[in-house]
Amino acid sequence: MPGGLSAGLRPVGIERVQDGDSFIAADGRRVRLIGVNTPELGSQGRAGEPMSRQAKAFVDDFVRANPRLVLVPGSEPRDNHGRYLMHAYTPEGQSLEALLVAEGLGWAIAVPPNLILADCLAGLEQQARRAGRGLWRDNVTVPSSQIVAGGFQRVVGKVEKVVFAKAWWINLEGGLAGVIYAEHQKNFSRSQLRELEGRRVVLRGWVYPSNSRSDKPWRVKVETIHAIEGL
Repeated sequence: MPGGLSAGLRPVGIERVQDGDSFIAADGRRVRLIGVNTPELGSQGRAGEPMSRQAKAFVDDFVRANPRLVLVPGSEPRDNHGRYLMHAYTPEGQSLEALLVAEGLGWAIAVPPNLILADCLAGLEQQARRAGRGLWRDNVTVPSSQIVAGGFQRVVGKVEKVVFAKAWWINLEGGLAGVIYAEHQKNFSRSQLRELEGRRVVLRGWVYPSNSRSDKPWRVKVETIHAIEGL
């Protein structure tokens, strides 16, 4: 694990694995792993996403083999569901997030300010992608003109126009716009973004409905260069 991160932290037991990227620690904390998003398990009669059961089974096996883990908090300690945002390592320093991404069982995500492993995980994802492991065997994307629901997605489409205003907008053909809010604009250059016009790109992140009467009824927050594949 990155030097110094584990100073003063003791390994803790894991009570229950919930899915590929979240579990409950023995001390009762609900933990969400930083830097990786795994497919959603089915619930309430809805089928699970491809590879969701495999991701959970991988974490179940990992916890059985490593019943006590070092949990390292992120710079932002909790998400908006009240879960603790953590990196999980074996006492020897093996990262659970890195293993999930390397096996193609989750997508690398970079959500500020918890970015300490972002470049490392992006590199591991590229290796898994080239090898066609797990999720990358099918490499599923959703066309920007065919979005019907929110949630984490990789959306592909041609960039019609990039607009620089208070927020910066990456407008894809069809119904989606990527939005870069002021606090994240430092992570991009205008020239980089202008070069996207006319190109087909993949934006990754949590898609949500726009609350404005726009011809782009869906949005996805773009916070780092890792959210634009191929940039």
